[in-house]
Amino acid sequence: MKRKVLIIDDLELVKSVLKRICEKLGLEAITAGSAEEGIALYQTASPQIVTMDITLPDMNGIEAVKKIKSLDPSARIIMITGADDRDKLAESLKAGACDYIVKPFDSERVVRSFLNQMKNKL
Repeated sequence: MKRKVLIIDDLELVKSVLKRICEKLGLEAITAGSAEEGIALYQTASPQIVTMDITLPDMNGIEAVKKIKSLDPSARIIMITGADDRDKLAESLKAGACDYIVKPFDSERVVRSFLNQMKNKL
């Protein structure tokens, strides 16, 4: 069974780039354009990793992290955001995110984070 990554971001370009990274790693990518859609997909798809944007059309990504963590305390969530802000970083980690990557991101940085999270999920 292929490992899954749930990509929650409202920008198609970001979802496309992350999906290509997943494919290169042999991971199945599932995408959502809103927090509510992502939370629903998390419950049905059971991904090993979630990437979460902070700015989403329907809910703050940090609130979405809290909701997913309330459903599954072991969820591995990586924040991928344009907000290079120490307060947002601290708030994301406090909410339960396990990593924080700033856009525009280097694909190698994303690969390292994915591999690290998969190792930690075993």
